[in-house]
Amino acid sequence: MRYRLLISIVIVFLVVMNLITAGLLVKAYAWDQMWLRNELWAQATTSGTMWSMVDFRADNLRQLRLVPAENGAIEDTGQRDGPFEIWTWTYIEGMPGSREAAEIFVNSYNSKMRYMYEHPDAYLEGVEDHRLHLSNSTLE
Repeated sequence: MRYRLLISIVIVFLVVMNLITAGLLVKAYAWDQMWLRNELWAQATTSGTMWSMVDFRADNLRQLRLVPAENGAIEDTGQRDGPFEIWTWTYIEGMPGSREAAEIFVNSYNSKMRYMYEHPDAYLEGVEDHRLHLSNSTLE
């Protein structure tokens, strides 16, 4: 009788500990996913912003359009949006995070490019002949 009570207590203790462990694992997984999503956002935003600054200073006025990857190439569509050439930016369908990262990158790139075009003096400092930089284009 005494052994049955001891075994019952041990079993209850082990079940409770397993439930606590499972709960902590679920919480750790959710925490990890949150940090991964934050890191994805930070990397894509930074990359899009920096890439647009390099293009702007090189006098490449572009806006990006997100498309599924067919050949993986980033290409000029031949279309324009005012002074901006429209280029494709690809993502891989079915790959977790690919579309989300590409959307964040494209939104960051496009918004920064448009802002720099509207406020060129702040971003062309140190670029030789920066007054001529935007002479052939107008914002519509």
